[in-house]
Amino acid sequence: MTAKFLLYSRWNRQIGEIQPISASWRAEINSEDELTMELHGPLSKGDRILWRDVGGRWREHVVDSETQEHSDGESFDARAIWALQADLSRAHVRQWVARDVTCQQALSTVLEQTTWRVGTVEGDGTADFDFLRMSVYECVLEIAGAFNLEIEQVLSLDGTGVASRFVSLLKQRGRDYGARFDYGHDLAGVSKEVLDTEVITACYGYGASLDSKTDGQQDRLWVLVEDNEAKQTWGVPGPDGSPMHAYGSFEDSEIEDGEELKKAAADYLAKHNRPEVSYTTDIPFACLKGVGLGDHVHVVDRDFTPELRLDARVGGIDADALTGEATSCTFGTVVSVLPDVLSRTYQVAANAAKSAEASVIATDPSTIMAGFNGLYEKGGSYVAQTPAGGIITANVPLDSQGRPTSTTGTLSAIQFSGGKLRTATTVDSSGNWQWKDAVLTTA
Repeated sequence: MTAKFLLYSRWNRQIGEIQPISASWRAEINSEDELTMELHGPLSKGDRILWRDVGGRWREHVVDSETQEHSDGESFDARAIWALQADLSRAHVRQWVARDVTCQQALSTVLEQTTWRVGTVEGDGTADFDFLRMSVYECVLEIAGAFNLEIEQVLSLDGTGVASRFVSLLKQRGRDYGARFDYGHDLAGVSKEVLDTEVITACYGYGASLDSKTDGQQDRLWVLVEDNEAKQTWGVPGPDGSPMHAYGSFEDSEIEDGEELKKAAADYLAKHNRPEVSYTTDIPFACLKGVGLGDHVHVVDRDFTPELRLDARVGGIDADALTGEATSCTFGTVVSVLPDVLSRTYQVAANAAKSAEASVIATDPSTIMAGFNGLYEKGGSYVAQTPAGGIITANVPLDSQGRPTSTTGTLSAIQFSGGKLRTATTVDSSGNWQWKDAVLTTA
């Protein structure tokens, strides 16, 4: 299937098909998504480009800027951003405060004033929101972050173009088309990063508190799950040299059922029973042709003994929109995609802290961010994201609710939630961080 590009005015009037000299598509999960084209004729800011890639997927972008060249014959370079961002950035929420609302409720509310509809929503639980003088696009980003979901724009087409536009919030966007990538240390055009996260082969799961006490300590519901196959490769040597389990822990004080806790601990173990690896290509590979954001890539890494097989996902991509060739692609284990997304979120917080419109509470923001960036860049930092707590990073392991699983030694944590930046160096008697406001952004 060949790529096809249809041009519409800002009022959705079809102008005709366009034939770009070249076109490239660049996108990252919950971040940028843009189309750049070299053309023989000019486009107007606000023009809409509805295009089909070589895999048959339709996308829509809106022209944001254009430059004109006269060096070797007249040509025009246009940059277009994805329609979801273009449209929702021009809709405004003056003030909306909500407590204990579902993802569906939050998304429905902020989209009311727009032409976009609620698509598939997979968020669980509830969250609190304080939206003040924000664009609808910013609100959607915050809702997605609160429920740890990925944003996808969905188009419904008819004979004339786009009939309806939907915002979907998914636990994982993308599909599995069977793409396979074989890696060896001598493979050119690829960089690999093995992340410093701990590999475990057995996991203790801790749930809700029980009525009983042992040695003065409140008992908790607990389970132990093991992966004996992973132990043979990623365990630790025992006294006689044979493999022993490498233990980790998972905590969720909201779980009161033993079977539910066992499943949650097993899911956690399944994500951490092998190294987390990220790959970035800077040349086209035939096996990656046509892949999109969030799509699965089955990796066979022969650097490991035995060879490591990973179910990786595409977190960022640069592709030739005409041919579908991925000129640059970043993919890795599901967990390893997250730090890049978090890094951008933290940079937003840093910029807000340094802006003239930021109000400083208790601590100088540059000091906070310097310490934060040092914690993140040195490695050894741990990250948790929850609907209630936002994004939390700390120098000690965290449970599923963002609480420290170890409270010995020096503690340090930073929380980004609801436009606020807070810090903590101590916990209360229940093991919860004792937060102090650090930076509050105001208009």
